[in-house]
Amino acid sequence: MSVGESLPAADMGPPPFFIRVLRRLRPDEGWLVYLLALGVVLTLPYAAVDSALVPGLRPAIWLSFLGLSFSWWLAYRPRLPGIAAAFILGLSGIVATLVWGVRVLNVGPLVGQAARWFAWRTGGQAAPAPPVTYFQDQWDALAGYVQRVGWWVDGLVNGPGVPDNLVVIGLAGLLAWCFAAWAGWWIARRGQSFVALLPTGIVLAQLAFWVDDTRWSLITFLGATAMLLVMSRLSWLMRHWDRTGTDYSPEIRLDMVLIGLGIASVTMILAPALPFIASNEFSQAFWRIFESPYKEIETRVSASFEAGQPVRSLVPAFGVAEGGLPRAHLLGGRPELGREIALRVRTRGGDPGQSLYWRGQTFAHYTGRGWDGGGAAVTEATFAAGEPWRTDMERTPGRALVSSVEVVEATRSVIYVAGEPVSADRPYRARYYPPGELVSLSATGAPREYTVLSYLFVPDATLLRATSAEYPPEVAARYLQLPEDLDPRLATFLQEAAPAALPPYDRAIAIETALRRLEYTLDVPVPPEGRELVSWFLFDLQRGYCDYFASAMVVLARMSGIPARLAVGYATGSYDVQTSEYTVTELSAHSWPELYFTGVGWVRFEPTPGQEPPLRIASDPRAFTPDYLGMIPDFDPGLAELRELGEVHVAEEQREAATSNVLAVLTGLLMLWSFARFTRLVFSPLTATDATGAAYMRLLDWGRRLGRPPAPADTPREFVRGVVGATTQRAQRARLLRGMTRAAAEVVQADASDLLDTYEAAQFGPKVEAGTEKKRTRRWARLWPALRRVWLAK
Repeated sequence: MSVGESLPAADMGPPPFFIRVLRRLRPDEGWLVYLLALGVVLTLPYAAVDSALVPGLRPAIWLSFLGLSFSWWLAYRPRLPGIAAAFILGLSGIVATLVWGVRVLNVGPLVGQAARWFAWRTGGQAAPAPPVTYFQDQWDALAGYVQRVGWWVDGLVNGPGVPDNLVVIGLAGLLAWCFAAWAGWWIARRGQSFVALLPTGIVLAQLAFWVDDTRWSLITFLGATAMLLVMSRLSWLMRHWDRTGTDYSPEIRLDMVLIGLGIASVTMILAPALPFIASNEFSQAFWRIFESPYKEIETRVSASFEAGQPVRSLVPAFGVAEGGLPRAHLLGGRPELGREIALRVRTRGGDPGQSLYWRGQTFAHYTGRGWDGGGAAVTEATFAAGEPWRTDMERTPGRALVSSVEVVEATRSVIYVAGEPVSADRPYRARYYPPGELVSLSATGAPREYTVLSYLFVPDATLLRATSAEYPPEVAARYLQLPEDLDPRLATFLQEAAPAALPPYDRAIAIETALRRLEYTLDVPVPPEGRELVSWFLFDLQRGYCDYFASAMVVLARMSGIPARLAVGYATGSYDVQTSEYTVTELSAHSWPELYFTGVGWVRFEPTPGQEPPLRIASDPRAFTPDYLGMIPDFDPGLAELRELGEVHVAEEQREAATSNVLAVLTGLLMLWSFARFTRLVFSPLTATDATGAAYMRLLDWGRRLGRPPAPADTPREFVRGVVGATTQRAQRARLLRGMTRAAAEVVQADASDLLDTYEAAQFGPKVEAGTEKKRTRRWARLWPALRRVWLAK
């Protein structure tokens, strides 16, 4: 029964050729799922190209596209088992990488030589036959590339690495193909998007850690993956419903797109702000086990290609492995040095531009193979902002130094400070050997910026030379420790460099001078198994970098009877006179020895060639009166400033916590709503008994959208007549896509009338069989897209 006037038929004609091709090639999951999957897998090669880590990676983008498309097509072959598909995809990936990735296989010469041979064959063969050298040339090119791959793999496995970027480009292209093929197979064949995208996500997360510029690619990956998880699940369910004959509304797709967009938006907004949730104890326990093998792999991989820009190590810069040095490398391994800015520091209280070392941690126990962190012997205590961790510091002349530190790429696990730290402007933890030998300070929450008050001793050679050789028992017991199996030649070396008759300070200077005669280099082989490192460095290697020089001076000083420890952190960096700021890069990462002098405390020395030794003064001995020796900087103003800054930080943290809680609540509510909506739409499809009523309620919603809501006195027939009239008016007024809008209005007129008849029969007539109603409701599937087209025509 018609409830509106008929519209003149619009002759739409056949769809354009491009539309027909798209319909022909349309995946079963729909173009949206395919394009989302393509966008997700392409984030990895695009991030690799944008990072400029290795030049020439652009072919990986095309290889990802081809790998996804080919595996998607293979997934539609129901008789093809997974093992056979894996073999086909792997072989295809190797060929595609050789052709498009590294261009070792070239089809052009084959076509050219075949054309010349065919012309000669069909032209009477009067001239000599053209040479067919393609196969020999290709074999030589392929054999040469395979040989380069063999050299590269041998360098990676056995060391030292052989840098060959063409091999790296080929490997990257093959991995891009494999990751995309894996994703296409699992989405198209199994409908499991999470498993499909897991390898891509892991590698992209590692790349985002290595290179800062790729973090937005990771955020895009997370948002697109969230959207894909929703849409791929819906696509699988819709195909399942079609196979089982379950009724559902096609409009569910639009609802799910909106839900997916909401979830993806929330994911992308929150991703940059979410903290990395991990237990510090768990992290340390993990790296105690895996630091050494991982660093070995990292060292060989970094030596196997020439990076376009420096990268960071995944191992925390605050080393925790037993027997290892800090900064995440063992003695004998190549240190992880880069050009990234580690720290920016402004100071008050010292001389502008003076040489300062930014210490992060000290080590006391030498194992013969490296240094460990002290283990259970270290005590940890928590202090408030502005509260000094120790009040009985050595009373010697010096300066109170206030340093404002911005941590850029350095680890936030420790507080870096010049001299002996006194307190910080945030709640902090002090790790020390009782009664008061500091190991490290760390701020609660690992802040990016902090201010620290420290005591800077003025190196006075006269004062140091006059100190006593009697040391506190706890200092001597810990900082004179040495392994039992030291090489006897070390004693001979020490006697020649620093005779025992010299005062402690002069012996320290003599040791420093002797070590500075050796060669500085970063090109150091791995130490032999079972060798004590200092003796191997002095008598066999005779070259090295700061870790070797500092460790050697600590060991020699202890053999000479002077307590010594290893300090690690950063050297001075560069000083900008205009901004009064130190810029410290990762190239300034450094280790140095600190020696203990009675009545003074710990004093820095510099045995590493290439680094300037500390500036030392020589005062008149007559100036050392009791009053002079008793002077100590006034820390009260600095501590008061730190307490004030601490109050400001507390207020800021409270505001941020309140804001985060509000955002978390709103986000949770939004996620709950999205999940509830998703569950209702996906897992509770309409049944045959309530399909007619639900369809009529949906038509009421569309009436409101089209500007024809139901009036209080409307009967169902009057309301449907009003909706049909509204769609007719919109079709007549449409300026763009008029033919499409008129055709849609005709569909609304016919199907809305049919829906009205069914609804009235269900409400006022005899009950019909569920199967009959279910078959009839399928006729309304085209009503909802038609209403949407009319609505969009406005």
